[in-house]
Amino acid sequence: MGIPKFPMHNVHFYKSLQNICIAVVLAFSAASSFNILHNMPRKQKYANFYTNYDPMVSFNRMMAGGYLDSCPPKK
Repeated sequence: MGIPKFPMHNVHFYKSLQNICIAVVLAFSAASSFNILHNMPRKQKYANFYTNYDPMVSFNRMMAGGYLDSCPPKK
């Protein structure tokens, strides 16, 4: 009996497959963590802002401040 040879058949294929699987898992985890940690709180902030938002109050404030050229400020 001789010394067993190192199994070199398909080593590159399996290492490449392993690297691709790790890259896919990391990409999905990065995208999901960005969605959970960044986008969901931002959506909640927008929802909270627009539940109490009155566009006429903002319009009147901008008009009184002279920011709108089409509407002269009321005196």
